[in-house]
Amino acid sequence: EWFGAVGNNDTLDESTAIQKAVDFATLGANKVKLQNKTYYISHTIVLYNYITLEGVASGMYQNYSQTIISCSEEIDAIRLQGYITEGTEIFTASIKIKDLQLVGKNMTNNGVKCFAENEHWSWGFNGIKMENVKASGFAYGFLLYGGSYCGSLNNTFVDCFFEGNKIGFYVNYSQFDNAFNFVRCGLRKNDWGGALFNQSSTQTLRFESCGIEANGSCSVYPFDSSVGIFGVKVTRDTDMVE
Repeated sequence: EWFGAVGNNDTLDESTAIQKAVDFATLGANKVKLQNKTYYISHTIVLYNYITLEGVASGMYQNYSQTIISCSEEIDAIRLQGYITEGTEIFTASIKIKDLQLVGKNMTNNGVKCFAENEHWSWGFNGIKMENVKASGFAYGFLLYGGSYCGSLNNTFVDCFFEGNKIGFYVNYSQFDNAFNFVRCGLRKNDWGGALFNQSSTQTLRFESCGIEANGSCSVYPFDSSVGIFGVKVTRDTDMVE
């Protein structure tokens, strides 16, 4: 609010105020805290390495956050942007999103987007953590689009729900090692799929106490069968629909 965010007013665009807070946090605070309000945005919020964006928890298990970021335009809600090194490579690390609901418009664009193609190749996506985050109403609840040499390590999703999208969780063209850990997450009620992996070699894909399903397509699906998903580990999967 120091930067002008008001909340709970669908006639205001809070994008600039939130982005100013994020940019200021890169100077050393490293955390932006939002109140238990709804913030309407018409421009994507960009998060940088070592930044935490945090809302207000509901205080109840699997009861969504009281802080909502709602897209008033057909945009990505949040983009994870790493540092550019050696002029061509992007290294994205240690970004945390906690206690937020992300609401899309018309099932377009993305809830959270990690993108590393065209102008720059990605060196990796490492240590990204999302906790108690819900993304709904998007084309992709979470989208990672990597480069040919993109690697990922120790990315964790706890109590997150990618529901009511076209695809809940989508990874395209990346090489992984101990890549993604899902704990008590829900990837349900998505039109085309719960979790989809395209041209991706996943060394460790772990679901623990998760519920995964799709309305009419698939639950967990590797597009490229020649690459596939390796080392999938599922524990306590009483809610798992494969």
